[in-house]
Amino acid sequence: MARHIGQRVVWRGREREFEFGSDEQGAWRGYQILRARLDSILIARAREVGVEVVQAHAVQRAMTLGRRVIGVEATESIRASFVIDAGGGRSWLARQMGLRVEHASPALRAYYGYCQVGSEEEEALPSLTANAGGWTWIASIGGRQVHWTRMSFEKGEDARSPPPHLAALPRTDKVRGADVTWRLVPAAAGRGYFMVGDAAAVLDPAASHGVLRALMSGIMASHVARGVLDGAVDEDIGAALYRDWISTWYRHDLSQLVVFYRQLPKPPSWLAALP
Repeated sequence: MARHIGQRVVWRGREREFEFGSDEQGAWRGYQILRARLDSILIARAREVGVEVVQAHAVQRAMTLGRRVIGVEATESIRASFVIDAGGGRSWLARQMGLRVEHASPALRAYYGYCQVGSEEEEALPSLTANAGGWTWIASIGGRQVHWTRMSFEKGEDARSPPPHLAALPRTDKVRGADVTWRLVPAAAGRGYFMVGDAAAVLDPAASHGVLRALMSGIMASHVARGVLDGAVDEDIGAALYRDWISTWYRHDLSQLVVFYRQLPKPPSWLAALP
């Protein structure tokens, strides 16, 4: 894990460095951590507080009774008061239920990988750099490893390769891709179910709130579900509140991302269709 005091942004041809801030205890530091490491920390904490974690069970379909989700079919039938889809951008539950997905961009894909570097590169601030057809993010994650992510705005732009100055370095993992098309499931909560994180809403990583939204939406869904089970909140009202909350956050970040991209000398052509 690496702890940085800020980040570097090269946008509109200008380079700036931003610090996260400080208080009487010193500089505030962000976290850069491998996804697998973060997952293991969260699962371990869930077990500590009494969650029963069942892994290696492929979910086959959602179980419904009328308009209500009542569980899932996996290796065995699992009934639940609420099913929370935290399975990422595949939006598994939305597809199971035939729910509408609202798209705000053409198909977008981000590619990412890891390289082994020397100590000098490891000390550098995380950086977001715009190029002619997209952007590149680079950050040290500790252990002499650097993570990079690249995204192209238009089809035909190739972001599958490491940034040129990292291309000759040893790779510590294979290059992977992720669907980061801007999208929202408007009915992200209903009777017996919630969708959290990328299962509910997706923006590309430049929006910078992906991990935060995943964690906070999980907390929010659990909070509403607990209120319903305790009889403190009507289920339909609770679902409506959650839908409004996740939609408001998504649309705010969407509007900020549009403004951010329109500052570029050559903004993505498809932005013209957005308000």
